[in-house]
Amino acid sequence: MRKIIILALFFCQYCGVTAQVEYYHFLKDGKMWNCKIEQSGPDAYTEYYTNIIRGDSIINGTTYYKMYRETETTSSLDFYALWREDNGKVYVHVNGENTDRLMYDFKAQPETVIVCEGQSVQINETSEMCSHGRNYHCISVCVSSDYFVNWVEGVGSPYGPGYPLGSQFTDGKRTELLSCYEGNKLIFDSSDFNNIYTSTDEVKKDIPARKSNFVLYDLHGRRLTDKPTKGIYIQNGRKYVVVK
Repeated sequence: MRKIIILALFFCQYCGVTAQVEYYHFLKDGKMWNCKIEQSGPDAYTEYYTNIIRGDSIINGTTYYKMYRETETTSSLDFYALWREDNGKVYVHVNGENTDRLMYDFKAQPETVIVCEGQSVQINETSEMCSHGRNYHCISVCVSSDYFVNWVEGVGSPYGPGYPLGSQFTDGKRTELLSCYEGNKLIFDSSDFNNIYTSTDEVKKDIPARKSNFVLYDLHGRRLTDKPTKGIYIQNGRKYVVVK
């Protein structure tokens, strides 16, 4: 009987470890990222586009996935870039330089420095979250002293697959990931980024007067209509802690 219990415990631990190490690939044939780009200023506009993986190509013996882009104004897919994935690292092929540039490292460890898009950034911390029936590994990337970007394994950044460090351009354009699909299955959407919590989240001692842009949600994603009591809430995609 004792041996059976020990074996059962070992099996449970093994299953738990197996579940924890499951990796969701960023690149899969047919995967789609639906995004939008907004232009501010006097020529303001909003345009929706989709990045989609279709087929592959081999360069010097290395297999790359082909990513295409389709916009509202085009009826066909326009080639965007060649991507490859290796041991949790995602690269984009730079044609002019004939090199691969690191875009994401989903296995990077906290307090390490990596070069992403040619820029040195530090991994702040890692966490886990659940969305649409999946447990996702998340990484908080410190781009500057007061600017962090969250990566989600298999999904990327809140700004779309091609913008791991943000998308605020000098000409006033900004991109945003709206949803991510594998085939016909929704695996992630923009609201899911609100469920990522890190130690850099704000801690508030006092509740300011409610304004139209001050909106709190509970951990189930429900909008609060009354003044919150002591606990943890979400405000503007960050954790909001009420301590009194």
